[in-house]
Amino acid sequence: MPFDAHQNRSAQRALMAQLSGWSMGMAFALSSLTVAAAPCSAGLSQDDVLHLTRSGHIKAFPAILEKARHHHSGKLLEAELECDAKGRYVYEIELLDQDGMVWELKFNAVTGDYITANEEE
Repeated sequence: MPFDAHQNRSAQRALMAQLSGWSMGMAFALSSLTVAAAPCSAGLSQDDVLHLTRSGHIKAFPAILEKARHHHSGKLLEAELECDAKGRYVYEIELLDQDGMVWELKFNAVTGDYITANEEE
């Protein structure tokens, strides 16, 4: 279930704060970041996302993006932090490869483990 616009912007800012020092282009690519959580009906605020990251409950996004690029190189198009059907926080990352193909990669946000990659149509 997606957040309302205010909560979504707060969550975007929280993940953007993790990226301080990154290139402006990378920051722009993440500006479309959306955060969704199925069982968390109240949603995650900016403080929630920062707390989860700083407390070590979830991995920082830059570390997950680096792992994603080991599976598929390319330009970052979109990133999402979701709570999946199993109740896990999952980063979904979309990358555009050199051949123009879009790949969606999923990583467990808590462990950093690779889950899957699918070619988008």
